Amino acid sequence: MVRLEESKPGRLIYSVRNRLTGGRVEFMTFAVAVKEGGGLRQLATRILTYKVKRQWVFVVPLPWQMIAWGNYKKFMYGLADGIRAADPRATTKVIELTRSA
Repeated sequence: MVRLEESKPGRLIYSVRNRLTGGRVEFMTFAVAVKEGGGLRQLATRILTYKVKRQWVFVVPLPWQMIAWGNYKKFMYGLADGIRAADPRATTKVIELTRSA
């Protein structure tokens, strides 16, 4: 579940939490920054904190995985869809930037 944690002008902080524990366990926090200028609004997000997990196949460890990545992506694409539904003239694009280790 995604929960709004903090709201300030131009910045929202969300968390992704475990629904099974009633939201007590936090997997990720991310910020949504809103910039306005020239009649346009631009949204940018940044992951602030996250937890990882590792699965094993017998004795072989698999790479570490971000636990809430799927929830984050679903939220971002849902936000873009919501913006387009509210304003059909709006242009939205979700860009996934990755950093290799």
